[in-house]
Formats: sequence, C-alpha cells, structure tokens
Amino acid sequence: QKKLSSEQLYVTIDENPTCTTRELSKFFNVSRHMAICKEMKRFDKVSKTGKWIPHGKWELLEINEQQCVTCCVSLCSHKLQAPILGGILTDSDEKWILYNNIKCKRQWLCRGSCQFLNREVDCTRKNSFVCMVRFKGNCLL
Repeated sequence: QKKLSSEQLYVTIDENPTCTTRELSKFFNVSRHMAICKEMKRFDKVSKTGKWIPHGKWELLEINEQQCVTCCVSLCSHKLQAPILGGILTDSDEKWILYNNIKCKRQWLCRGSCQFLNREVDCTRKNSFVCMVRFKGNCLL
C-alpha cells in the first residue's frame, strides 16, 4: 500500500476529470477507493454528469401526455413525407421509435461549476428502440 499524494491526485484529475475513484485507486496503488473520495471532498470536487435526467420521468402530467399525443400523431401523419421518420415502426397496438441514447461519463468538477470539458469525446452514442404501448382509445399516450 502506498501513501496517496494529494498534489499528484489533483494534477491527475485536472488532466483527466472523467477518471473514476476505482481507476484512480489502481493508478495510485491505494487499497481503498474511499481514500480518493475523501481527498476529492477535501479539494471540494464533486462528480457530475453532462446530462440531467429528472426523477419521475415517466410520471407525466395530463398536459404533457396530450403534447406527446400531438407529437406522435403529427409524426405518424408526416411519415410518408419525411424519409427521416422511417425510424418509426407501427405494428398493431405498439409503436417502436428509434432514438439516440447518449450516455455521458461523469466528471470531477469544482462544487457549483457546470462546465463540462470535451463533451463530444466523453459522450458515447448508441441507437436504441423504445416501445410505447400506453394507449387510450386510438391515441398513443
């Protein structure tokens, strides 16, 4: 076990803010990653992601549900006119919609800071399909 150098840790985090505490503990040969967490807290650094996802995203208000219905009806009616909408597949009572799932790595930033560096490098893009099966009458909710 090696004693953790605060200065080296600070320099490493400045060079690569996307390192996890476990990666840093392996790099500095520290047996417990919690030692890294304590040092980060001492530096007033917090781990943040570049994408904010609200809690309860599936709990929509009635007005939000109506907006979803309006958008889906609009997209389905323009499907033949716009080739980009070919990613929407309709099958019986299910709608399959292609969406881009962007997952961003966490970064160590100073508390209160919202600046994210190298977003295009740190974000990976993965195409996925989502199935929406919530119906009310003939409308998708």
